[in-house]
Amino acid sequence: FSSWRPWQKRILLCSLTEKCTKPQLQALFTTLQPVFHRDFIAKLRGSYPTALIQPKLVHTISTVCRRWRYLGQEGTLWRGRIDNLGKSLSCLTNPAHIYSTVHTYCILSYVALGLAHCKHQSLFDKEEELALDVRPALVQAANVLKGHMDVVLCLQFDRRRVVTGSSDRTIRMWDVRSGRSIRKMKGHKGGVRCLQFDNERIISGSWDMTIMVWHIVKFTRLHVLYGHKGCVSCLRFDENTLVSGSHDSTIRVWDMRTWECVLVLQGHEGAVSCLEFDAPFVLSGSADKTIKLWNVESGDCLNTLRGHADAVTSVKVIGELILSGSADGMILFWDLDSGHCEAAIQAHEGPVHSLSYANDHFFSAGGDNMIKEWDVGTCTCLRTLQGHRGPVQDVMVGHHYILVEHYDGSVRIWDL
Repeated sequence: FSSWRPWQKRILLCSLTEKCTKPQLQALFTTLQPVFHRDFIAKLRGSYPTALIQPKLVHTISTVCRRWRYLGQEGTLWRGRIDNLGKSLSCLTNPAHIYSTVHTYCILSYVALGLAHCKHQSLFDKEEELALDVRPALVQAANVLKGHMDVVLCLQFDRRRVVTGSSDRTIRMWDVRSGRSIRKMKGHKGGVRCLQFDNERIISGSWDMTIMVWHIVKFTRLHVLYGHKGCVSCLRFDENTLVSGSHDSTIRVWDMRTWECVLVLQGHEGAVSCLEFDAPFVLSGSADKTIKLWNVESGDCLNTLRGHADAVTSVKVIGELILSGSADGMILFWDLDSGHCEAAIQAHEGPVHSLSYANDHFFSAGGDNMIKEWDVGTCTCLRTLQGHRGPVQDVMVGHHYILVEHYDGSVRIWDL
């Protein structure tokens, strides 16, 4: 048991608790309760504990005991809160001051900011309905990248830039910090369905059945690849090999040194909607409700995973685990070696459009206008990001951000 992976241990423990009777679970709870029962805040010094807590919650914990009340009212705590917002006490006397960040914009009113002689805590007590507790807002709000004239269908990002493709037939590059559109690339005659970039190039696939290669600095088109007989719905590449999937039910393998198609993988009976590539293996999901594992060097289909009741819309490989989402809202967990389905969850009320992974958690975007964060080991939902006005087309997680595509043509950057 000690040599097992963390997620394997969690699955075993969850399976055991499901088999226990209610008295057995009560006995287990009684045994575990003392382990977690401790005043961890009292063991920390100064205002450090409350500095980690949202301001509204500080008010709540101040009613627990005298020690916590003292920490909740300490002046250095609230001075630090204000300084973290990018202001000093001197700028609070300016009623026209506007505080902005890359992620959100928050205008503080004259009534709230004109309290130069009040205690620091008062700056968070007064006008509570005006969102003076802005730090939680920064976590929940988003910088909105607007510029596309139609649905954003695909995106990728790194620490400096975001690249998006849209049904308006264009590709845009954005600056992460400012949210400004740096460049717009035109060339496709149909919507841009998928893309990926590295330090040298951007490669995009489109409804016009072509793949285009762009110079990432000069923003010029370098190559156009023909061969697919349907929409190019997904693509991935490494240093030398490009793999693309299409609605024509095929997967094509391209040599990036010559830009020639060297192999066509056939076997799916429906459109190829998603794929993962880790040379020499490709994992593909299809509208035929199956997932296939391929070797791109030999062209052999190594395994076919069956279990979904509807079209497979997204796949993600996490170590020795495969996650797959489908049009019926289900997410299935597969063992990569055996191909056996280990677990299944009803994740969304609509299609699972996208899956992303970071720090032992994975995120799913659904047609029910929701994004959900899940624990890989227990397959449990940790939180749900609601409030989206339409289906979420894609979600990507990394560098402490969540990027979300919306059907209104915008992309929102959420701070984790």
